[in-house]
Order: sequence, then structure tokens, then C-alpha cells
Amino acid sequence: MKKLLMLCLIFINLGFAQFKIIDATNIEELVKHKNKIVSVKGQIINTTLSTTGKTRYLNFGVDYTKSFTCVIFSRHLKNFTKKEIKPLEYYQNKEVIITGKLKIYKDSPEIIIAFPKQIKIIGKE
Repeated sequence: MKKLLMLCLIFINLGFAQFKIIDATNIEELVKHKNKIVSVKGQIINTTLSTTGKTRYLNFGVDYTKSFTCVIFSRHLKNFTKKEIKPLEYYQNKEVIITGKLKIYKDSPEIIIAFPKQIKIIGKE
């Protein structure tokens, strides 16, 4: 229930408020915003599927262990497939703004993506 409330707040805020936009390469600044809703701007350098095939990663750096990453769990994939989006292919090499709650996992900043609305493609498509 707590997670659902957080997602609702994110989407209410996506429509009505602007968040500070942090560059995806500025790890030091990102870490300062742990557990806060932020917007992160950068280019998705590579995308990967977990070895279990259940988790998708949108990586903003060559070394995912030291860069900002977005995570899409299999339970959220239906929200993308409804819009005919295959995240690994669709977002590869795109310049984007990601909005969501910033977490730190194994010393690296990440945002869990549940809905396509959390990812805004900017620039040329």
C-alpha cells in the first residue's frame, strides 16, 4: 500500500510540479538526493536483461556498478507492453529525463521505473 501511495504521488507530481533536474553523470549530487523524488537527465548508454530474464536495466554509464541506472521489474513490464514499448530496444541510446524516487543500491544511484510516463525522451528521436 505504501508503494502504491508513493507511485500515486509521483504521478500527481509529474503533472503538476517540476523537480530539480540532475545530470545522470553527477553521481555525487545524485547520492545527496537519496529517497527523494528527482528528475535525472542523461543518455542511456546501454540496456541489459538480468540473467533471470525478469529485470531490465537502462544504464547511463559504461560501468553500471558506478553509474546511474533505471530498473524495470517484470511486474511493471505490462505497463510498457500496453503501449507497445520494448524498453531495452526503445530507450537504447536515447537522451531522456527520468522522474522517480532515487534509491542507492550497492553504492550506485537508481530509480525503479513502473510506468512509461516516468521516462521522457528529449531531443531527436
